[in-house]
Amino acid sequence: MDMTVFTPLTPVLNQTYAGNTLQVYGIALLIVVFTLAAGEVLRWLLRQRFKGWAKLSPTKFDDTLIRINERITWPFFFVIGVYIAAQALVLPVLVSRAIWAVFLVAIVAYAIMAIQELLKYLFYDRLDDVSISGSRSAVHGLLVVVNYALWVLGFLLIASNLGMNVTSLIAGLGVGGVAVAFALQNILEDLFSSFAIYFDRPFEIGDFVVVGDKSGTVERVGIKTTRIRALQGEQIVFSNRELTTAQIQNFKKLEERRVEIHFGITYEATAKQREAVPEIVEAVLTKIAGVRFGRAHLSNLGESALIYEVVYFVEDPDYTVHMNFQQQFYLDLLNEFAKQKIALAYPTQTVWVKK
Repeated sequence: MDMTVFTPLTPVLNQTYAGNTLQVYGIALLIVVFTLAAGEVLRWLLRQRFKGWAKLSPTKFDDTLIRINERITWPFFFVIGVYIAAQALVLPVLVSRAIWAVFLVAIVAYAIMAIQELLKYLFYDRLDDVSISGSRSAVHGLLVVVNYALWVLGFLLIASNLGMNVTSLIAGLGVGGVAVAFALQNILEDLFSSFAIYFDRPFEIGDFVVVGDKSGTVERVGIKTTRIRALQGEQIVFSNRELTTAQIQNFKKLEERRVEIHFGITYEATAKQREAVPEIVEAVLTKIAGVRFGRAHLSNLGESALIYEVVYFVEDPDYTVHMNFQQQFYLDLLNEFAKQKIALAYPTQTVWVKK
């Protein structure tokens, strides 16, 4: 190919401005344009692929990838293009350092944004899939703390790579953090206790729990307190720190309810009546649907009664169902005892007078 047609442009392209020829400036401009175009094309291809995965997957992880992809916009690719193009140019030291600083800030900022989206998926979006959805406030507080920590670490990383001495800054942050921790000790204990409640899940929203001498249904798990609605209607507020150190009885976790009952018959009962009591109890409980007979024994010789111990299991953990079955058991047992002329005992005292 005859190159003579380009010879008139050669002097122009070889002219030097600020240490670089026009030809080099043109190549740098093409690098920036190419990086922008390639970045947008890659971003579009990834978006289409992630959307395809999202339609086939029941999880929200694909939506998280889509959000991360959407947050990487054209300014990011422009900064990358400028940084790559700058490697082909002869630039003043101050300009080179400025371009490197902007490039570093962009990389760190977008990396932190991506990590934030992943953390949001792990600790917030997944709350729709777990039963302790009332802990959104606690998780939000955790994410706020983690986000601040990420930006502080990002700032320290940028400062260190720009040649700044961050040792004294880190020491200052450490001293300041200790001072803040002492000042907010109780609040921080409640905050971290709310995280422990979220991750360990000793109870969930709607569970009926007993804490010490207090009982009720869990209504809300907050950053500092947990609120329980008592049976009488009032709201009981516990600090999260108190709940993580207390013994909690969670009746919602019952798969079945074990019931133990004691009753007594009189000593005047005949041997046949005494032996028949366990059989009568078993027959009564067997007739009740939803109840599983455990055992029935003469367990103690009381002061004024023969004491029997009965154990049975209610397959439905609901307390109202348990009380309905217990009522039915008592009524049927009294009817059977009446038929067999077996008298239930009550506290009595017999006085023998010797003449």
